[in-house]
Amino acid sequence: MPAGLLCLCVVLVVAVEARGEEREGVVPTDAHAERAQEADNPCDGLATSLAVDTEERRLWLCKAGVAEKSFKVSLGTGGVGKHTAGDSRTPLGTYPLGQPNRSTQYYIAIPVGYPTREQVKRGYTGKDIAIHGPLRLHRQANGPQTRLDWTRGCIALGTDAAIAIVADWVKEHWPCVVHIY
Repeated sequence: MPAGLLCLCVVLVVAVEARGEEREGVVPTDAHAERAQEADNPCDGLATSLAVDTEERRLWLCKAGVAEKSFKVSLGTGGVGKHTAGDSRTPLGTYPLGQPNRSTQYYIAIPVGYPTREQVKRGYTGKDIAIHGPLRLHRQANGPQTRLDWTRGCIALGTDAAIAIVADWVKEHWPCVVHIY
């Protein structure tokens, strides 16, 4: 078996195992997550913002409680519930978004304000969490890059077109927040 194929198999197994382990212990981080899951509407009760359903692996553009558009996403290889720098987990909670920026690695990156001041007081560490496009090295692969979780804690959209739509939406509605649950 070629070494590259063996490496890919190991990554897939680790990603699937991490996803299963993390789901069991996840508790919604705020009342919105509970309401959204009960109402089956990820934008229910939200003002203009983004919502990321980590179980469904989907990002929603929400305006006045209505979902305008959604996109499939990939998350961190370590699952969800980020607390420590380098844990490859995607954080849970509500965070302010920065202005979208061009990125040489991901086409466009939208900074996520993790950790919050309160999280820092509680010992959370880490930085450079973003919502971004596909890794430039892999963007020519067949199809969107959302088949498995591959980031170091970020939220990745599968195509340049998808991140461009999200970035334009964030610019139009800025300042806004992202709710990750």
